[in-house]
Amino acid sequence: MKLQDQKWSDQFDVYPIDGSVIDGLDWAIVIGGAVGTIICAAAFFYWIFKLLAHLWAANAGKVAMNDPVFWKRMGIGLIILMVLMSGLWLLIIERMFDEINQSLKGWYTK
Repeated sequence: MKLQDQKWSDQFDVYPIDGSVIDGLDWAIVIGGAVGTIICAAAFFYWIFKLLAHLWAANAGKVAMNDPVFWKRMGIGLIILMVLMSGLWLLIIERMFDEINQSLKGWYTK
């Protein structure tokens, strides 16, 4: 069979993924998770502070309550925070790796 007749994914060499390397990184994953949690919590408290500060200023008459730029910025910020805090980005990355795995059909672990 000619090289051109083969599927493009069959032309790659397959290298196994060594699971012991990932197991050795448990400490980094735990520290990274703790740092990520602290950063997300701090960002959420900052978001709440900015919301309350805006409501307080609107109550005092210093800013308009119906400021569309402020509400869009706060809405986008809340969506980003919820994606980061809920772990949705991990599901997205997992789906990407699953699609790569299905397309190559050669990844496996020891």
